[in-house]
Amino acid sequence: MGSGGEKCFGCSVSAIVLAAGQARRMGQLKQLLPWRGATLIEHTIDCVIASGVAEIIVVLGYRAEEVMQRLAGKPVKIKINENYKGGMSSSLICGLQALEKKAAGIMVVLGDQPTLEVDTLRHLIREFCQRTTIVVPVFEKRRGNPVIFPSKYINEMLALQGDRGAKSVVEAHPDDVIEVGVTTDSVIFDIDDIQEYRTLLDRDITRER
Repeated sequence: MGSGGEKCFGCSVSAIVLAAGQARRMGQLKQLLPWRGATLIEHTIDCVIASGVAEIIVVLGYRAEEVMQRLAGKPVKIKINENYKGGMSSSLICGLQALEKKAAGIMVVLGDQPTLEVDTLRHLIREFCQRTTIVVPVFEKRRGNPVIFPSKYINEMLALQGDRGAKSVVEAHPDDVIEVGVTTDSVIFDIDDIQEYRTLLDRDITRER
């Protein structure tokens, strides 16, 4: 996991993958929805692994045992958020507390972004290592995820509350934010409901034609 990452990028970045939610709008466990011969969470995790980060913390909560089975053998550290009903911030805090490596930055990844691309993550990491500021991906003027935070904001992130994740940290430090343009909508495409999942499946059907 992450071997050679610091050597390639010039600094070390750890990743926290947030995958603890109940997905009430979906009506089923979206982490394990099938896609391309695996599951949504597996595709997200495999992309993060391939990006070359220093370590990966995967935060699980709702039906964690089922998700863990699909991640067995992957070079990640699993952290269970018993308070997953407390919102995204509780999962982020859980992940931050599980970090073992001293990294220059923390990349916060949503567990329902299966179309993320390795090159996109590597591009964001390189930009972060050059500037060591908050790095936010942008596709066609829309901000997306994952976001990379300098480690100096860890204490501020540990004080977060509610279901907004670390968005408030980005908003609180506009002068320390760098927007990085990307050519893929994967940074703004996540799976929150069944219609978005159908859109994901339709994309593959269109590609195969």
